[in-house]
Amino acid sequence: MNALEQYRVDVPPPTWETETRARVYQVAGVGGSVPVSGIFRPSHHGSIRSLLPFHSYEIQITEATQQHCSAIDHVKKEFVFRNAAAVSSFLEDHRTVPQGLIEALPDLRKHFGQDTVFALEVWAEEGVRELYVFAIWYGAASEGMQSTIAFNEAWAERSCALGARVNVSYELA
Repeated sequence: MNALEQYRVDVPPPTWETETRARVYQVAGVGGSVPVSGIFRPSHHGSIRSLLPFHSYEIQITEATQQHCSAIDHVKKEFVFRNAAAVSSFLEDHRTVPQGLIEALPDLRKHFGQDTVFALEVWAEEGVRELYVFAIWYGAASEGMQSTIAFNEAWAERSCALGARVNVSYELA
């Protein structure tokens, strides 16, 4: 039996009485009893299947933080940060953006070229921060514009899912 199975507490389906009064269960490692009501809510099916200990949440948060830091490190290797403090702050505040940039990189390279350098810059206007991805473009301006349009059309739906304002453009070198 693993640690999670050891701590799992099976709870009968809730009734009005069990929902409204505090139920207390002994949870090993917490140092006493933990009231279930007010902390754990029934699922959308209307029943509480199990009670996971708090340490499992701490483990999940730690793993998510490590994955986020790893994604930011990957972004730092692939992109140039123009205003590093602002870009780092933006990536910290918008946790889905680093992974989205990593996923966008193959398509950025496909549209702008394998050797293109990409720079990140944050612009703030009236309290709204936006992240700009600039392809440093050595070709003709018309080709840069065509590449930008093609990329933005391909990524229109995915960029909305990032939960932040991320713009892709080109900049003549």
